[in-house]
Amino acid sequence: MKDIAFFYDTEQRCFDLQCLGSEIQIEDSLRTAIALSLFTDAKVDEFELPRSETNRGFWADALDNHETGSKLWLLLRSKRNSHVIKKTEEYCKKSLEWLIEDKLVENIEVKAQINSHELTINITIFYQNKTSNFKFEVS
Repeated sequence: MKDIAFFYDTEQRCFDLQCLGSEIQIEDSLRTAIALSLFTDAKVDEFELPRSETNRGFWADALDNHETGSKLWLLLRSKRNSHVIKKTEEYCKKSLEWLIEDKLVENIEVKAQINSHELTINITIFYQNKTSNFKFEVS
């Protein structure tokens, strides 16, 4: 599946396009789709909203009645513990369900772990008798 490639800019702490010469870089994997699903902030129900936080969400959700993104942003201020690992895996799995529903993949496994001060998210995608692994680190 060809897609525009988004890369994480560690200095700016955001995703951005990357160009090769005058052309936008393209990739033939699900990395960009996975990254956008994980790191786009999903809208949450009022009871989930932390005190003094404003609800978030992807603006285009209003156009297609589809929820894009994940609730990982709810965990940004949380202490890194087993509860956060469990919630990270839950939020990631939920945000990637559309890949299974749209039959782009057959199954998805999510494993999260805490290494020093970073949260590592390992995603394994199963499709067409193949396996692809993707790793994301969140500080």
